[in-house]
Amino acid sequence: MSRAYVGDLVRNAELGVGRLLAVRNGEARVRYFTGPSTSAYTERTHAAKSLAPAILSPHTRVYLREGPGWRIGRIEGGPDGLKRYTVAFPNLQGGLLAIDAFEVRWNVPIEDPFAILESFGGDAPKVYESRLEFLRHWAGQRAAAIGVEGLLLASVELHRHQLAVVRRVSNDPVKRYLLADEVGLGKTIEAAALIWRFLDRKPAGRVLVLVPEHLRYQWADELTERFRTGKASLLIRSLTNEARWPEDPVDLLVIDEAHRVTRNGALGVDTRRRIAQMAHAAEELLLLSATPVRSNEAGFLDLLYLLDPAHYRPDQVEEFTRRVHDRDKLALICQALVPDIDEFDLTLYAEQLQADYSGDALLAGLLASATSADDASRAAAVTRVRQHLSEAYRLHQRMLRTRRTPDITASFGVRGRKRAKGFLVSVDDANTGQRTELLDRLRMDLLVASENSTLEIQECVDLFREAAQRCGSLPYAVWPLRSDQAADPSKGLVSRLRELVDRGVVANLDALIDTICAEREVRTSALVDALAQFTGFKTQSRVVLATAFAECAAAIADEMVRRWGRQRIATHVKTNDEDENRAAIERWTNGGQCSILIVDDSAEEGANLQVADLLIHLDLPWETFRIEQRIGRCDRHAPPGVGAIDSKVVIFGDEPYAMNWLEFVSDGCEAFTRSLSSLQYVLGDTERAVLANVLREGPEALGEAATEQPEKLAEELVRIVAHDALDEIDERGCDQTLSVDRHLIKSDRDPALTRALVTWLEGVGTQLTWEDGAVIRISRRPRPQVPFDVETKIAAVAQIPIALRRGPAVSRRIPILRAGHPTVDTIAKHLLQSDRGVAFAMFRPWPGMSPAEIVFRADYLVSASFAQDFIEAAVTLGVLRWVDQVLQEVSPPIVEKVVMTPSGDEAKDGRLLQPYTPRTGDINLGSRPQLFEKLIASVDWTGLCVIAAEQTRAIASARSSVVDRPLLAANEIRHRIAQRVDRGRARRNAGMVDTDSEIEQLETLLPERLELQIQPLGCGAIFVGDPRLASDP
Repeated sequence: MSRAYVGDLVRNAELGVGRLLAVRNGEARVRYFTGPSTSAYTERTHAAKSLAPAILSPHTRVYLREGPGWRIGRIEGGPDGLKRYTVAFPNLQGGLLAIDAFEVRWNVPIEDPFAILESFGGDAPKVYESRLEFLRHWAGQRAAAIGVEGLLLASVELHRHQLAVVRRVSNDPVKRYLLADEVGLGKTIEAAALIWRFLDRKPAGRVLVLVPEHLRYQWADELTERFRTGKASLLIRSLTNEARWPEDPVDLLVIDEAHRVTRNGALGVDTRRRIAQMAHAAEELLLLSATPVRSNEAGFLDLLYLLDPAHYRPDQVEEFTRRVHDRDKLALICQALVPDIDEFDLTLYAEQLQADYSGDALLAGLLASATSADDASRAAAVTRVRQHLSEAYRLHQRMLRTRRTPDITASFGVRGRKRAKGFLVSVDDANTGQRTELLDRLRMDLLVASENSTLEIQECVDLFREAAQRCGSLPYAVWPLRSDQAADPSKGLVSRLRELVDRGVVANLDALIDTICAEREVRTSALVDALAQFTGFKTQSRVVLATAFAECAAAIADEMVRRWGRQRIATHVKTNDEDENRAAIERWTNGGQCSILIVDDSAEEGANLQVADLLIHLDLPWETFRIEQRIGRCDRHAPPGVGAIDSKVVIFGDEPYAMNWLEFVSDGCEAFTRSLSSLQYVLGDTERAVLANVLREGPEALGEAATEQPEKLAEELVRIVAHDALDEIDERGCDQTLSVDRHLIKSDRDPALTRALVTWLEGVGTQLTWEDGAVIRISRRPRPQVPFDVETKIAAVAQIPIALRRGPAVSRRIPILRAGHPTVDTIAKHLLQSDRGVAFAMFRPWPGMSPAEIVFRADYLVSASFAQDFIEAAVTLGVLRWVDQVLQEVSPPIVEKVVMTPSGDEAKDGRLLQPYTPRTGDINLGSRPQLFEKLIASVDWTGLCVIAAEQTRAIASARSSVVDRPLLAANEIRHRIAQRVDRGRARRNAGMVDTDSEIEQLETLLPERLELQIQPLGCGAIFVGDPRLASDP
């Protein structure tokens, strides 16, 4: 402590401002002003070095003794050389006061608001109501937001499945997770929220996000614009640009499309080894991949090795595959346990499960409950069985998968897809025969090369596939097959074909190619003619024209620009740079004259085209999953009411290879009518076999495969879906209570919090500018009448648009005011500590009642809490966040309002329960101090306030919503802990990884009832009397 003398105001970091009374032997005695009451002071002793001279900032609330009560003002300026401050009082009064003329409250919440009420009656009822309304909604939302603040404060929509994933990871002390949601369910949003949370707690933490090159901008845009993470310690690097990866270890590593870093991807062994080293060294790891485990065991094992090298090794493929296949029976049973299962089938499945998992005591109890349940309760009981199977026998505890169930789709729908009416767009082609001849001759040469071992069969399949998909497009795609074209490293298979021509393995096909390409311009013109009815001036629909080839995209764009002008056309092609492609999509998305977007294969990944009205396939890749990716750019999350994306396919003549391939992908795989995302690896395997047959038998093999493919895919899909269902995260509640995530979404949609916040901001003199009723801007002038630390937080968001509702926050990508926002939380902390608005006194006219009677109101924040030994054990076991979440779910904080009559009973008369309403004659006694003094003159006011404090608390404490809360919460938490213990035991018995082996320690530490916290938020006095009492002198 320096330059502070006895009588000066000093500041302690914990308790705030007090008055220095004495200093001796390094210790200082300080008197603190607890509030304007009859017992206004308390003293504390501190180490002198822990104190500093207090300089009061503008708008600090000060108190002057005035007779038996207190006068309240605020600091307007100073101090001067004599330590005097300019203090303003109501009604334009004020003066220059020395520091010994007034008091400043310490930073401790008011313990007894009735002491404030007793002393001077408090503030205006409106101030009281706005404060209480804000704190009521803030407390509930803040409790529900723990762990998911990144989502709540981001400019994104809130969805239960994303909240569940983010909350689950946030609550785990070991944050190494595989986020495996199905395609389009928002894995990027979940990861971004977790990155936000990491940086919020460790601003200097090193974060590396590895993504495919085409997704770098999208990630940067999401993180900076929607989550506002900043860029200081955050690196977003391409998976294929290893030279730009940091050399030093990182704290958080995020890998998008993580299946690309497995042995099934294109990265080299050394690169994969380096990624594994970074992953194992990182404190936290997030892998994003929707890849299924069934039919992809080796690749999935590589992902688990990155997550958990202690239990998974890349060389254990055979053992891991066997484990996955051994789950087939359990996965199929789990899938069959639907809520509306009939009693007979349930009994059969229960017998199978009991026989196969006889050591799982929890499962036995759940099955017994389910099989004995009546029709009304069976669905909930079956859901509990499914949840247990998923939690206990999930392939890895830190793999989180959300499937596209009807519940998910209802709130997070994707467009869907369908074949448009007039599915085929026919373009005449006089060179159909030459295309077929070219493919026949190439096919036979490749077949011979495979049979004499000149080439491997897989290489022959890849080469034929490349030529076939080119022959199904405009002639511009065929031209690069000529033997004299310049080598292009980006066209690996094309260059390989030229090499084989030079070696004589494959015949020179230049003559056929010349014939096919002789009338390229004519063919392009004919194509544009055929498309005119969908893309011409008469339609305002937004259309995507998709081709696999940049040459074809350029040709058709040139022709359309020539006909309709450049303003109608946008192109996303590999010859553009990243900024040009991004600008093209933005121009097309924004509508206006630009209604046609022409894309090549560069748009098959990363481009978001869900606003399209029609997708026209100018050609079809000879890989079904690439067609899936192309359609998936349009079949994405979209607002309700947006219909399924229509697909049309262009066919040139009736070339048999192209026509039969279309039949295979359309009828055999149903690529245009359903998502194939989970079948990626199955499709790859089956297509290789089908195309090998095409080499041997010609295009007829495709027709035969089209009839066999549906059954093959359906059979495998059943197993894939079953395994995914067994591994999915299921957060559906089994009772009628709101889960914590549902509560948060409901709170987010309720305008009560922001309405009370705006009322408070305006009440302290903040100037607000409104935009469309849901967005505000805070002006820097005039300065709000609040302490400096609060003013600083308000100033931090001044002059920028801030959303009060989720819709504008999402559409305009602007911040939103919610619990957890630094400004909102600072205001809440201030309101909990300040004495402003904690008490009120009002007069309510009641004709004929004389003398006036006094009705007291009190509001209490009620919550349950754990004992310290339980908290310490939970911290040691790393489950404190989890038990806190369970506590908030089963026993969220509530505000209990008590209105007590003069007889000590709870008020039932609606006239006493109504809020302060001046238009009906209610009078704010804070503005009528003489009337207040008159009304309390004839009663023992101090005694009444003391009794009211005791009795209102007793009334609140006796309510069932309060009395039962600690017991119910303890019982539910005990049940949840027992579930985790039993599931961990079941996993260990099944030979699976379990991290909950010691959690049963918590069962012995949990008391029969939790500790109950009843915190007074405020109180008031309602004087009820004849209107003449308020008018008498």
